[in-house]
Amino acid sequence: MLEAEITIERSSEIVWDYFTNTKNWEKWWGGGLKSADWSEGGNLEWALGGSSPIQAITPGKMVQTIGSWMDTTFTFEPAGSDETIVRIQESSPKGGASFNDGGAAHLADLNSYLKKLKENIESETKQDTGSKGKKVEEENKSKRKYTCPYCNSELKGMALITTQVSMDSGVVDFQTNCSTCGKVLYKKDFIQSEQQKENTDKPNDKTGRMDKNKRWKFWK
Repeated sequence: MLEAEITIERSSEIVWDYFTNTKNWEKWWGGGLKSADWSEGGNLEWALGGSSPIQAITPGKMVQTIGSWMDTTFTFEPAGSDETIVRIQESSPKGGASFNDGGAAHLADLNSYLKKLKENIESETKQDTGSKGKKVEEENKSKRKYTCPYCNSELKGMALITTQVSMDSGVVDFQTNCSTCGKVLYKKDFIQSEQQKENTDKPNDKTGRMDKNKRWKFWK
């Protein structure tokens, strides 16, 4: 059996959609497809004639085709949310046939096909950044710091965990104690603290200047 694989920097959904589009096969495979019925018992109809029955298929994960010379299996394995490992496995030649070189040249062809598939998918499609963006957002939330509105010290331990989880999940209210001064803290305390920070030194007109009365009060 011969086996070749490559990692494509696209999600398995994108790779599968590209793979099952018959218009794309001529770009990367040894021959173009005229039509394809992607179901068990369906056929791949080749542009140059002939067909390959589909013996087994798991949408998005695997396709096994029957050939007159060898049977071919394509597998698609997600590697995280943004990469896919694509493998081609081919059975030993049928009918007593064999490779003169042990299959080295044919294996090189399979690796060449996969390389073209990778290049085409990565150049013709865009990665779905939804999952990645969500992951980054969650990481940023976990790194967010909170300070006590009373003693201005950074929350730690359970006080920090309780505040982070409660603020990020949008609960109606919560209660915890400052890990430094011991004051009882509620959600409203953090909201008021954030509003006060936003209003500090906020300009009163489009020029960015303070109101005259407030400026006089400040210097006084």
